[in-house]
Formats: sequence, C-alpha cells, structure tokens
Amino acid sequence: MQAESYPVRVRGDLDPALSRWQWLVKWILAIPHYVVLFFLHIAAVVVWVIALFAILITGRYPRVLFDFSLGVMRWRWRVAFYALTALGTDKYPPFSLRAKAEYPADLQIDYPERLSRGLVLIKWWLLPIPHYLILFAFFRAGWHAFMVNPNDFVAYVLPPLLVILLVIAVVGLLFTGRYLKGLYDFVLGINRWGIRVRAYAGLMRDEYPPFRLDVGPRESAPAAVPEPS
Repeated sequence: MQAESYPVRVRGDLDPALSRWQWLVKWILAIPHYVVLFFLHIAAVVVWVIALFAILITGRYPRVLFDFSLGVMRWRWRVAFYALTALGTDKYPPFSLRAKAEYPADLQIDYPERLSRGLVLIKWWLLPIPHYLILFAFFRAGWHAFMVNPNDFVAYVLPPLLVILLVIAVVGLLFTGRYLKGLYDFVLGINRWGIRVRAYAGLMRDEYPPFRLDVGPRESAPAAVPEPS
C-alpha cells in the first residue's frame, strides 16, 4: 500500500559519483550561504509574525509572503543537503529562493487557499510537541550521567541519530567511494520529517504531519483510484 500524499514534497537525488573526501570541506565552502541564510531567517521570522495575524484576520497566508517563506526553506534545504544533514551532492547550491529542477535537492509546498484561524494559535507550539520530541532524538545531542560513588558521577554526550548515520556514511565514502543506498534513504527520511514539521509549525499548511519517514530521494506517488468497470 502506498503512503498517502502530503502537500510538502522534499526531493534529494543522490549524486552517483560523490567525492571520497569533499565532505571534509563542504561545510566550510558553504559559509557564504550561512551568512545569507542568517539574514534570510531574520526576515522569515518577521514574515511569520505578519502571516500569523493575516491568517487570524483573513484565513489566508498572503501569497507573496508564502513564496518567500518557501524560498527560505528551499534554500536552507539545499545547503543542508550539500554540506550538513545529508551530504548527498558535491554540486554547489545556487544562491536562489526559486525552484531549480536541475539541482539535486528541492522543496515544494502546495499553497493553501484557506487556513484555519483557530489552529494558527496552537499548531506552531502545542500540537507539534510529539513531533518535536522525536525530532530532538534525530537532530539533537543528549546528556547521560550516572553515579560512580556517592561523591562522583560520570557524564557523557549521546550524539543525535542523524550524526551517527552521517558518520557511518562518510566512513563508507572514504573507504569505498559509495554512499549506501539504505543508509541514504534513512537520512533523507529524517530530513523529510523535520521539513514537514517545520512547514506545519511555520503556518504553511493545516494538515498534521504524518508520523513516518517516507524514506528515499522522493516521496511515493499517491495510489491511483481504480476506475469503475
């Protein structure tokens, strides 16, 4: 059975000829993008606040603001795909808010004609809490401590799951020149989950994000409805 289609579609096509070593420096090469994204995210926060009040009053996310927010998310995903949370390509990301079919990573969110005025007050902080807890394990480190004796204890950092997966991926790249498909699919699924929740909390859709990874470079197409015989 195919998964039901969700209006946030995350694409990440794996580069079949990834460099064995370029992952060591891509996070440095992406510094110009970090600078631009810093200012874009400041603007995106302002846009989010304006959109919140617009939805409360009119039930609509102004299209020009929606397109800007989507563009910032798209830019952020391309940089993450290249240098941070996927490492799926060696192709440098474009400096653009627009969709780029020729780039191996992209993001599309269907524009909603109407949005709930009531949900806008709680869907960015209260309703996504179960997702936030799961994503915390995916993307954030944690501390664990235990007592050695009554006067001493030992503490250590537990790395997030995504970091563990990426370490395995780059070790595989270094020694074999290959990014294991199953591992890559899992990494993309984690990223896709996070982006869907970000879009929901960003007030861009009312549909609650599914609790599933939808692994792989692209989501499954919705199942076709059979024609009556």
